[in-house]
Amino acid sequence: MKIKGVKITNLGKFSDERGYLIKVIKKEYVPKKFGEIYVTLTKPGFIKANHYHKKTTEWFCVLEGKCVLLLKDKKTNTKMKMALDGGKPQLVKIPPFVEHATKNIGRKDMILFAYADEPYDPSDTVPANLKP
Repeated sequence: MKIKGVKITNLGKFSDERGYLIKVIKKEYVPKKFGEIYVTLTKPGFIKANHYHKKTTEWFCVLEGKCVLLLKDKKTNTKMKMALDGGKPQLVKIPPFVEHATKNIGRKDMILFAYADEPYDPSDTVPANLKP
């Protein structure tokens, strides 16, 4: 089932003998205002995020490793669950009032690139209790 406002964009991964390049954020993917960019590493078996935002939209892209992303719309109780893999990069847009949690389901560290359209504000972040 789909959640209104959640958007998944398949990204290209340009590889050669030197490594790879992924263009994660392009102007057509995100609004004109700037919030913050961050990278987070999750050890195998651990869960991160498990919250929602009242005003912030986030975009997630797994660069390395694998995770399950669980989403739940606070307004409709609609749920989505998807596997994200750094080998097949996708950009997932997560709008306000959508609970989100990631769980590293791989054997190696999972590296997640994220963009938020607002700078971090603790009063905008509400804990959730998702179980990926």
